[in-house]
Amino acid sequence: AVTLTGTGDHRVENAVLQGAVVALPLLVGLWIRHHRRDDRFAGLLVAAGFGLAVVSLSGAGASGVMTVGRIALWVVDLGVVYIVLALPSGRLTGELDRWLVIASALLVGVLYLPTLPFSPRFPEPTPWSSCDGGCPSNALSLVDAAPGVVRDVVIPLRLVLTFVLLVAFALVLIGRVRAAKPLLRRTIAPTLAAALTFVVAHAIYLPLRAYAPHSAVTDAVGIIYLLSLPGLAVGFAGGFFARRVYEARVLERLAVDVGARVDAGELGRTMARSLEDPGLHLVYWNAGDPGGWVDETGWPVRAPQAEPGVAVTEVTAAGRPVAAILHDPVLAEDRAIVRAAAAHALVALENKRLISLLRASVRDLARSRSRVVTIADRERRRIERDLHDGAQQGLVSLRIRLAMLQERLEVAAPAEAAAVDELGHQVEEAIDQVRALAKGIYPPVLSERGIVDALEMAARTAALPVRLELEGIGRYRSELESTVYFACVEALQNASKHAGATEVTIALHDDGELHFEVRDDGAGFDGRLVDGSGLSNLRDRLAAVGGELRITSRPGNGTVVSGRVPIDDEPTLPQEVA
Repeated sequence: AVTLTGTGDHRVENAVLQGAVVALPLLVGLWIRHHRRDDRFAGLLVAAGFGLAVVSLSGAGASGVMTVGRIALWVVDLGVVYIVLALPSGRLTGELDRWLVIASALLVGVLYLPTLPFSPRFPEPTPWSSCDGGCPSNALSLVDAAPGVVRDVVIPLRLVLTFVLLVAFALVLIGRVRAAKPLLRRTIAPTLAAALTFVVAHAIYLPLRAYAPHSAVTDAVGIIYLLSLPGLAVGFAGGFFARRVYEARVLERLAVDVGARVDAGELGRTMARSLEDPGLHLVYWNAGDPGGWVDETGWPVRAPQAEPGVAVTEVTAAGRPVAAILHDPVLAEDRAIVRAAAAHALVALENKRLISLLRASVRDLARSRSRVVTIADRERRRIERDLHDGAQQGLVSLRIRLAMLQERLEVAAPAEAAAVDELGHQVEEAIDQVRALAKGIYPPVLSERGIVDALEMAARTAALPVRLELEGIGRYRSELESTVYFACVEALQNASKHAGATEVTIALHDDGELHFEVRDDGAGFDGRLVDGSGLSNLRDRLAAVGGELRITSRPGNGTVVSGRVPIDDEPTLPQEVA
């Protein structure tokens, strides 16, 4: 039967202690595997738990069972070295880590296991058993006493080499903590603290057991060494919780900080802050570049590839590459975080691209509408010239000929002369109408001398008094001058025809934009103004050059028609899009 050696009290204490040592790695590993099925380190903890269950047989009263437990202890110590060095991915990534594991395996395989047939008893005491001097013998021993070479050479040598390896192991752990980036340090710090405790306690326990086996200090250090094994699992659980808190904080920061308005350079810096990875940066796919990949400044860079200390996550849309995130390899262990970061980057880049396309489309539309206004004004001027140089000059020539015909008929046929004279007056009326039509289409003074002279002429021919406030107004692009001119003339005509006004004021001022205002002292109106075709055309014309029109009125207080147009060289975007 398998029984614990020693007194009853010690058996209970050992059972409780060893139960905790075995159970904690198993429970932590299984719990984490339940949440993250592909976590290799959690799988290693489960394996360590089962290994420790075998090691607990070291306290058995039967020689064969105890021997299995003591051999398993060597293997588990080797496994602990591998587990700690494989943190947090569950894989050995460094060359030094591999050499430490190989050296530890060689030490166990060359200086521990081969001595089993020549060692009647295992080293005592052991924290896995309460026996002290009365433990069962080695079931695999072939001799009654250890040969001198084993007792005097092999065992001291392996003790020294074990101590050296433990010191090297401790130095590697310390170096890893110091070199770790904030994210990795937060994840592995609790486990590495337990690992350092294991290494230091183990390194101290070995010489104490050899030279002071019955000391209370030896027993205390042995207990610390024993408890450091489940401490690895507890530390990993603490790192897991810290990682979960980090994940939640990262997701919140990504949702808040990574928006559609960040540019390419700011996106990388924002993601680096959100993921707490100072070395994170982005490169972008540019099909038009010979190399394909560029940085945030547009400068070509080599294709992103994983290398020591750098992992790569590609951001794709519809199967095509958009960008690549170069980040800390620790992030690659958490696929949810990497996927979230890639998704936020994709949303930001796609939104940026769509907004850029929208801005370009609106800009092209504004330019197109501006060109339409320019072409329409050019056609107005052509029609005005055609009326002036063609129809009007033809009518003037006809009037002259009719006058000459009238002179010849006054003596020979007075009645016909009178008829020709009447016809001449009708031609004069037609000339006046054509002249008025030509000026209404596009007054020549507007293109020749500008908006100030054109409005002064319109004021002189208006049906009611007009006061002008035009100080500081110069020349502008032809489409801007014509737009403001026709807006003012339309408002002036409306005041003359519909407002019952006795005076109209036209004011212009320039403050980086050309503002106009037409005020009358008419009856005004109440309620919603229904746009006629004239006002609708004015709104469209102003919008075509990036401007706007406003109409305000109150009963008894007249009406104000005002607006503004930008005077930049290029039309501006509408305010709600820009």
